[in-house]
Amino acid sequence: MPDKPIHLFLLETFLWLPITFFLWYYFASVLIVPVTFLVRVLMTNGWPTWIETVEQQGHLLEITTSITLPINVGIPEGAQALFAFDVNPLLYGYGLPFFMALTFAVPNMLGRKLRQVSLAWLFILLPVQTFCVIVLILKVLVFQTEPSISSQIVSTPFGRETVALAYQFSSLILPPVTPLVIWMFLNRDYLRVLAPQVTSISVKPNKG
Repeated sequence: MPDKPIHLFLLETFLWLPITFFLWYYFASVLIVPVTFLVRVLMTNGWPTWIETVEQQGHLLEITTSITLPINVGIPEGAQALFAFDVNPLLYGYGLPFFMALTFAVPNMLGRKLRQVSLAWLFILLPVQTFCVIVLILKVLVFQTEPSISSQIVSTPFGRETVALAYQFSSLILPPVTPLVIWMFLNRDYLRVLAPQVTSISVKPNKG
């Protein structure tokens, strides 16, 4: 693998970041299509029983439940008011442009870079984003609704704690850490090249 000084690698990464984030946001509606499909498949096929539909509206997901609102104000006689809300999958998709910036800054062939980005997104980043969106849906239902609604989802303190811990893990750890771990695994050879440079920067000679 060609050598590239660590300062040049970091500079190129920072230069790539605005470009990759712009592309990611510009194509957000397209990139969310597979997320919508996976969330729909996982949440509308028997479990959980209270999710009716998952539809994409631009870059948002519209979730319709089978949960009846306790007070139907202004609802025609014989009709029901079902609880529905929107979630934003982009909150958990920024790992893709971050991974792209890191990958494009590595001195590899363009074809290898594109393969790494495609495979990492398809097999890891996309499933991780889907998991995070599902946990977000559960968090909204359990913690951002009236007790009459949340009690139909989770009725025990242990269940609420489980949802809270899963939400913390999926929002604070998975999105930023996952792309970095994948990049380190796929670019082990380049990390070996960078290691001596990092050591020489961090270890200063003792002149005393």
